[in-house]
Amino acid sequence: MSQNMGGQSENFDKLFSDLIAETQRAVDGLVPTADQLGQTEEVVGHAHDDRISVYMKAGKVTRVELQPPVRKLDLPELGEHLVTAINAALEANIAALTAQQGDQPDFAQLSQRLQSIQAESVRQLNKYTEGMHEMLRSARDLGSTGSGVNGGGGNG
Repeated sequence: MSQNMGGQSENFDKLFSDLIAETQRAVDGLVPTADQLGQTEEVVGHAHDDRISVYMKAGKVTRVELQPPVRKLDLPELGEHLVTAINAALEANIAALTAQQGDQPDFAQLSQRLQSIQAESVRQLNKYTEGMHEMLRSARDLGSTGSGVNGGGGNG
């Protein structure tokens, strides 16, 4: 019977391990991409006094607009301004995605809490199992002691 109780403890531990793994798989699937969120808002990043504009939608650059005075810049300077505009568009895109997601639970914290619950549950189950073993040992000891007394009383 003690093997059965030990087996129950192992089954309980496996159950929680499986639950943690399933939770982690769910968490991994909850990091949406821009396409999954269905971002419809186009965002824009500007540089060089708004003379360079980079437009993004769903995490991809959709168009670049250059005002005529910008075309007179040398290529290295134009490249620097384009990088600035692209980075500004990326930041706007991230802000739009974050706003669209709203309040999401902290799944890393939930996962840690679940692991803590698992450890505590296994500890409690082991304590319960040990108590059951102790009770069975006591019952066995009382049974063997009681039969000796009854047997001795019948002979005297």
